[in-house]
Amino acid sequence: MEVINRRKGDILTEKELLEKYGRDQDRQPSSICSRIRRKFRCNRRSVKNKIEELVPFVSWIRRYPVKKWLTGDVSSGFTVGIVNLPQAMAYASLAAMPPINGLFTSFIPTLVYALLGTSRHLSIGTFAIVSIMVGDSISSHVPDNYCDAFTNVTTGVGDNMTMTSFDCSVDHEREKYAIAISMVMGFIFFFMYLCQLGFVSVYLSTHMISGFTCAASFHVFTSQLDKLFDIKVPRQQGLSAIMKSVIELCKGFRGINFYTCAISIISILFLFAGKEINFRHRAKLPFPLPWELVVVIAAAIASYCGGFEENYAVSVVGDIPTGLRTTMPEARYMGEVFLEAVPIAIVSYAITISLARMFATKHGYEINSNQELFAFTMVNTAGSFFGCFPAASSLSRSVIQDDAGGNTQIAGIINSFFILIVLLWIGPLFEQLPRAALAAIIVVNLKRLMKQFTQLPDLWKVSKIDVTIWLMTWFGVFFLGVDTGLLLGIFISIFSVTVRSQTAVGSVMIPVTSKPLYRSSTRYNDDVSSGGESDDVEDDVVIFSYPAAIHFANKDSFKSQISSTLGFVPSKEKVIREKAAKKLKTMVESNGYVNEGNNIDVELDEKKTDEKKSGKKEISCLLLDMKCCSFVDNDGCITLLELYNNLHSLEMHLLFANCDYSVYQTLLNAGFDEIIEGEDAIFYVTVQAAHTFALLNKKTTSPPLANGTVNRSIPTTSTMMTTVNGSVA
Repeated sequence: MEVINRRKGDILTEKELLEKYGRDQDRQPSSICSRIRRKFRCNRRSVKNKIEELVPFVSWIRRYPVKKWLTGDVSSGFTVGIVNLPQAMAYASLAAMPPINGLFTSFIPTLVYALLGTSRHLSIGTFAIVSIMVGDSISSHVPDNYCDAFTNVTTGVGDNMTMTSFDCSVDHEREKYAIAISMVMGFIFFFMYLCQLGFVSVYLSTHMISGFTCAASFHVFTSQLDKLFDIKVPRQQGLSAIMKSVIELCKGFRGINFYTCAISIISILFLFAGKEINFRHRAKLPFPLPWELVVVIAAAIASYCGGFEENYAVSVVGDIPTGLRTTMPEARYMGEVFLEAVPIAIVSYAITISLARMFATKHGYEINSNQELFAFTMVNTAGSFFGCFPAASSLSRSVIQDDAGGNTQIAGIINSFFILIVLLWIGPLFEQLPRAALAAIIVVNLKRLMKQFTQLPDLWKVSKIDVTIWLMTWFGVFFLGVDTGLLLGIFISIFSVTVRSQTAVGSVMIPVTSKPLYRSSTRYNDDVSSGGESDDVEDDVVIFSYPAAIHFANKDSFKSQISSTLGFVPSKEKVIREKAAKKLKTMVESNGYVNEGNNIDVELDEKKTDEKKSGKKEISCLLLDMKCCSFVDNDGCITLLELYNNLHSLEMHLLFANCDYSVYQTLLNAGFDEIIEGEDAIFYVTVQAAHTFALLNKKTTSPPLANGTVNRSIPTTSTMMTTVNGSVA
């Protein structure tokens, strides 16, 4: 009845509202030609900026704090190099390549990325999943018996027939295909860079990547069984490759080498014990102890002293030449591997950009996804001229680089020079290393990948569709093969978003109580909600409406718009505050008295004063209008939970209004249920109710942080990638 009794002049049509309060929209956007001219404008300043953009090393090295960061970078670089050495040789076997090519891949790509990459903490080199994909590709072109057709070939006719023997090396032929894949991937990344396609990685959701890497780990495991038992079996690819490998192993089980089995069992037990020590004492250790290197050194010494190869027929690594050598990719090989290089490029870039964003969020800096494409263009192109197979980032080594005190890619440069020393002088010392020891390293590091099934119960609470995507990707990779399963997972992920977007059901809204109007600030003036009248209460609440569902494909766009609306990046601002608090704590401990945080308060007050002088509005609350959000998937929940925790640490409210019931239940299952059990609620029926609450409570602190937070029901970006990649990266 209140609506009916309004004065007629208070009832506005959309046209009248726009005429009275609308902003001028006559300004025309710039033309395409003017944009192109600005893009390719050439002067001294633009050239300098372009060089700094393409080679970030030139930009940050000038501001490098030597006294503060150099010690941590050097120690971190040597630590990662020690871990990198056994992993490089082990993962080379996954790529069906000699160990020397794994060392090449851990040297050249690492050095190139240190100069061109935008992540300060990634460790580039060999990566298990990429290695197994490369191995499947080149093994299909060059099988183990490839050279049999080139030995003792009969030529001539009649009495002139002669037996001719041709020099042929399986490793040499496989290297031709490996460097061809690297070159093709360089072309693919360069094309994506020219088209600014850095955003394509968002179409690989974390739950899809989790299912993919979990299933791929079983392919890695079965590929190492023949080395653990020293049984000669051909490598299997394609449909039911795992089943075929198991059948071939059973057929050749009578030829098992028990000495090799003993080496495998001892190495595996030792590595499991070492990993357990690292886990239980992780708070006391400065970085995880390199048990893999201990196994490599001990096995090599034992094999050399005991003559394992001559006396017990144990397979060893064999010849490891010293020095560097150049290679030249051939066009005919690149044409043969082009289609096979596409999924390898997708996995390599997706894993790398996910890890880069994880560390960037942790340390409060930004990643340029398009520059990462250019960096990987040069990483793979340069590697193809030095005998490298495709490289990718490694989670385990990146975490060690971060934990050991690494701050920039100076640590990556130190790591690459450590591998160079091995290439020039130390490599031949590992020629008697049993291949079973390297296989044991790979198998033990698969533990976390294979345990990703434990994610499914918590993921089921959040989204049953995401669990379906996980399972279908897993079954596709396990039974159809790594390449086909990856493409199936991508298709299912995109198809699921399309179906859910297309099948969103609208509802008729009826006026239950009187409320003000809320419209976009880009088209209307700020006084729409108050009818043009001034408000006595200072409004420091930002109301943000996102006109779409929040899912894995648009979460980065959502976070970017939130940061633009607030005027700062919440995760970055959180890191700045934590560093300031840590600095104050250090000052208090050194001076021997308690300052009650006065220094920080003074700095923050000065910052707020500067913001007021510059005309910026001080914000105490972010209100999300969810009326257009039809669903939130697993990645969307992660994004909203991270946003809540970041704003909470900055003493700001995050409120939700107009949530659909299914969205509301999804957010509760994801970890918001414990938050609303406090005195203050964060979900409101209308924007007006949430806005009123925010204005009345703007001087209070944010609701209490939930005990579960992001890690309660679903993993955060960092924990998800830890689970996805585990130690094998």
